Amino acid sequence: MIELVLVMGMLVVIAALFISYTGDIGNVSVDSLSRKIQSDIRFAQQMATSKGSPHGVKFTQGGGYTVYDGIPSNPAIDPFEKNLMVENVSDFGSIALANNFQVEFNKLGKPTMGGGGNIEVLADSGARRRIYVIENTGAVLIDILDYGTSCSCRMCVEDR
Repeated sequence: MIELVLVMGMLVVIAALFISYTGDIGNVSVDSLSRKIQSDIRFAQQMATSKGSPHGVKFTQGGGYTVYDGIPSNPAIDPFEKNLMVENVSDFGSIALANNFQVEFNKLGKPTMGGGGNIEVLADSGARRRIYVIENTGAVLIDILDYGTSCSCRMCVEDR
């Protein structure tokens, strides 16, 4: 019985440390969705190079996004789950896409649309992340997490 109480106590301490380190669960959701978006943009880029036809991702502010084959109204097929790649961001919790954005790649993997742009993911808690598509290379990068307004580093202060 004592061991059970000790283990439960340790789990509570670990959970408290995790939540205090990440700020709240919203930050974890923003991070998870950001990595999924980065992966899906890279998938569209790889499909464009392997099939030799345009592929891209279209994001809708406050809604979801679609990974498409050729045109935005033609969703690509997920290679693992064999379903359409139409994503609903509400599946990740109380987070949303902050802007409309569309990126499309040619057969060389270079962005023909949306290069140099970004999509921003926001949580109700104020946490946010931006996913950038570099103009000439098509590289997909995620910026640092902003844990609401408490961050006072030079990058966050200049970005406000």
